[in-house]
Amino acid sequence: MNSEIFETLINGLGDKDNRKNNLDSFISKLLSRNIDPKQVSALVLIANKNTKDSLPLKEVGRIMNLAITKEIERREKIEEINNTLHEIGLDINRLN
Repeated sequence: MNSEIFETLINGLGDKDNRKNNLDSFISKLLSRNIDPKQVSALVLIANKNTKDSLPLKEVGRIMNLAITKEIERREKIEEINNTLHEIGLDINRLN
């Protein structure tokens, strides 16, 4: 994890005007690193708790569900691309 993620855990999600966007970004960064959604939820709760004016848990859950849905769609698109490349004889692992 990078320092920005640790800073969010320690310092929270920022001011009242930016916390929803910051929460979405925080969740997306964690999920994009293939961190298990249950672990992401635990980290999100820590960050929210450390936020001066924390978000209601219902709102955290809503944002979390949306972020997970976006991540699932992103992973499905990557899988489709990999399958297409495989079908035409290209192996993404060999390209690196």
